[in-house]
Amino acid sequence: GRPAVEPVCQLALEGKTTGALRLPKAEGEGGDADEAACTNEARFYFKEVVGSDLRVHLWDRGDTRFGLGFEDQTFCGGAFVPLSTIIQMGSRSLSEQFSNESFD
Repeated sequence: GRPAVEPVCQLALEGKTTGALRLPKAEGEGGDADEAACTNEARFYFKEVVGSDLRVHLWDRGDTRFGLGFEDQTFCGGAFVPLSTIIQMGSRSLSEQFSNESFD
């Protein structure tokens, strides 16, 4: 395939899905007000870590086929990331892995 022109990401966990997440424009790149206010982070509330996967979906918003109802034609791929792996990578000790109420 070819590189995405304007990649957008969508995350899903336990049936909850984010809207489009985009990288912020680098300083001096310009862009319109919509791009300046783009969302680039998400917060999920979840109950179970074991057996839960964070789903990652990628689309190319810059593709000419990207439009209302035709987003699936610009799908670039995705991944399932075990939530327990993300938490283990961000924690310092075993006790911290399950005592935290919030994970970055």
